Amino acid sequence: MAGSSRSFVQGPCKDATGMRRRLVVDRPCHHHFFPATAWRRTMKQVQIDQEECIGCGACVELCPDIFAFNDEDNKAYVIKEEGGDADCIDEAIASCPAACITFE
Repeated sequence: MAGSSRSFVQGPCKDATGMRRRLVVDRPCHHHFFPATAWRRTMKQVQIDQEECIGCGACVELCPDIFAFNDEDNKAYVIKEEGGDADCIDEAIASCPAACITFE
């Protein structure tokens, strides 16, 4: 790993004060590390249950940077899973008549 430019996320290690922390570091610690890309996968993601979507398009109107509409299926889909403006996503979730949008 020497000379590697990849970022690593420190696993559930304790710092000098005994607090459990996860920190992005230039080098992995001597124990409990994994690539930063694995850490990103644990972040919240926006999803639409395609079977439940009724195709009203409310989410697309409210958050066009996050949702788009598939004219063939007449359903919305997510174009930016990592989300964006949390207030916009919350408004889209609240306005969805099918309650098929999650942000977990």
